[in-house]
Amino acid sequence: MNLITIPDRRFGVANRRALPVIPSDVLWDCDFTQPLGNYGWAEQSKVPGRATLVTANGRTCVRLHTEPGDNGVNNSLTWERNDLEGTVPALIFNEGQEMWFAHSVLFPNDYVDPPESQLNGVWNAGVVFDFHNSLPGGGQANFMMLGMPVTAITPDRSTGISYQMSWGTQAASQAQNYPIGPVQRNVWYDSVYHALWTAGAGGYFDAWTNGVHKMHYIGPTLYFGQGVYTKLANYHTAFGLPTSVLHSRIVVGKTAASVALTPLGA
Repeated sequence: MNLITIPDRRFGVANRRALPVIPSDVLWDCDFTQPLGNYGWAEQSKVPGRATLVTANGRTCVRLHTEPGDNGVNNSLTWERNDLEGTVPALIFNEGQEMWFAHSVLFPNDYVDPPESQLNGVWNAGVVFDFHNSLPGGGQANFMMLGMPVTAITPDRSTGISYQMSWGTQAASQAQNYPIGPVQRNVWYDSVYHALWTAGAGGYFDAWTNGVHKMHYIGPTLYFGQGVYTKLANYHTAFGLPTSVLHSRIVVGKTAASVALTPLGA
């Protein structure tokens, strides 16, 4: 299995507030036409204001940007971060909840692929989206969208963009990687997620990228006694260069039709 280990990450969960529920099968959405706080996003960054609202390829979106030295943010240690945490109930999921969720990410011209990892134990990696487990301490986020190096020194290390699911216990989790493909610049990757969140064996997580079914997982999707909350991320090992990731169109709904832009393949 192609796996990546991410340092312990704990984010603040204070000041969560409800937003009006959108009538119809769409339960909540964010088109990034208003200030980030209006949607309940809380920024974690070394310098306030690294997250900015922009337009790209016809969509309003948020640009998450890091500069060299943007480490030590919310227990990121040597990793560099500019992340947004979803603090509203619609972006927080707990035991027994079913979820339909859409999220789009674009890798602009100033996105930098992490450099190839080294055989001496040096890992290079990046995270661009995750459903992060709710309790502090070590371990992996239950679900991540990874932005990895273009090449790998061994076949067991993932490259390009992939999804990763983690389960088991927070202290000693297991994980499975699901490749999406090489990074293409200035293309919107429209992901749709369908999950049953549970620490039991009956959970599932399916993911589509631009309508193509890329991930089918059956099993636990939570650590026992925990939930998950949504993270938009530009989080990566330090490689000495500025880099950016764009996020757009966050939608939570009751059905596939309420969140997907295109038909979803089997």
